[in-house]
Amino acid sequence: MSRRMSVKESVIENDFRSGWPSHVENFTWLLIQCRRYFKGDLDRMLVFYVVSARSLFAKNILGEGTLENLGPDHSDWTATKPTNLQSIADCSGLPRETARRKLQDLTALGWVKRDEHGNFTTTTKAVADLTALTEKGIEYLARMKAILAPETCRTKARAGNASPGSHP
Repeated sequence: MSRRMSVKESVIENDFRSGWPSHVENFTWLLIQCRRYFKGDLDRMLVFYVVSARSLFAKNILGEGTLENLGPDHSDWTATKPTNLQSIADCSGLPRETARRKLQDLTALGWVKRDEHGNFTTTTKAVADLTALTEKGIEYLARMKAILAPETCRTKARAGNASPGSHP
């Protein structure tokens, strides 16, 4: 017996089908942006985002959700989930040795640090260095919202909010 979809799920599924080509184009664009910031190393990017997900976002330091809240004045970014090498390798699906090398690279860049317990956290330097990439991620989300919920975007644009533009 199949499960009945909620109205929200149905709308997302139907809109996503029609928006699939745009999703592929926009997601490809986002991956290209990420690749540039991580010098072509998407495994390094993956390890960085696993650490970020467990240190920055686990404590909900975003507050109101603005980029300003990611500024360098946040000194208490202690991970709330174990972020040791093994947990990073398990979460990312990378071999432990590959994750270790990527963590060494990220540490050398000053984007992650290791504490006395062997746990890794994201640094304020990473936030500063990757702010423009974060903005690209937000642009991607705005584009996808325009595809999946176009009426919402049109309503906000009429109310004076900026609507998402196309990528260069």
